[in-house]
Amino acid sequence: MRVAPPAAPHAAMRLARWLVVGAALLLAGCTNLFFSPSRELYRTPGDLGVRYEDLYFQTADGETLHGWFLPAQVAAGTRARGTVMFLHGRNRNIAAQVASVDWLPARGFNVFLFDYRGYGTSTGTPSFSGLFQDLDAAWAVLLARADVDPFRVAVFGQSMGGALAIYHLADSPFRSYAQALVTEGAFTSYRQVVREFLEGRGGVAGNVGPALAWLIDDRYSPLDRVGALGSLPMLIVHGEADTVVPLHHARALYEAARGPKELWVVPASWHVGAFRGHREENRERLARFLAGALDRPAVFASYP
Repeated sequence: MRVAPPAAPHAAMRLARWLVVGAALLLAGCTNLFFSPSRELYRTPGDLGVRYEDLYFQTADGETLHGWFLPAQVAAGTRARGTVMFLHGRNRNIAAQVASVDWLPARGFNVFLFDYRGYGTSTGTPSFSGLFQDLDAAWAVLLARADVDPFRVAVFGQSMGGALAIYHLADSPFRSYAQALVTEGAFTSYRQVVREFLEGRGGVAGNVGPALAWLIDDRYSPLDRVGALGSLPMLIVHGEADTVVPLHHARALYEAARGPKELWVVPASWHVGAFRGHREENRERLARFLAGALDRPAVFASYP
């Protein structure tokens, strides 16, 4: 009887090395696939009848970001009711997301929205760690403006933008300037939302979803950090009909938040659709929340 010789040690080492390299490449690919940027700015706020200013600013690691500043529509000599920093989601760029906030200037609020690195005309390639440098740079340029009251700023993040806002504000050197946080369609965990999305597709995607989800970088997920926001007022908005980020994510964030908080489940609303179109009742409710939060004394003194 012929017995096959044992595999050469160097062959086993080569196989192990290739497995490690393959896993690393798959990890990087899955993480990068989380971002879905577009370089085309197919419209501007001006196309929607809204005044705006183009802004270009630098990050600490040398990227150039592009944003729009939409000034509040107020009488001459009157200051804005406050300023909203808007953080968009993982898809496309600010041109596709501006419809969620282009109505706020008419209600007396400045709006500042910008594209993360690799999105729109911003330079670079998206990465989780890089996006937090983008947020630092955005805060710095916003607070330097003479037409912005630094203690009347609210952050509004949609989907991934909401997750970024929670994690960033928990430890940011600029956290004392945020007087309110609004999230819409935010999720608790990058890994979990990818797994649920793939499982919901069924077929091959549903079968491989759990395995691929484990390759997603989950270090920056917001659920573990939302409690660190302390006394920051939060409004958590979520569409009842959201099939991209299920409603249980909003409920979990709400339960983990420690400060003044409100969970607003919007009936029949899809993913980040509560303020698009002519949803005047929804828009008025958000404007009331922002005005109430920004009229309070600054909350930074009571942060943990």
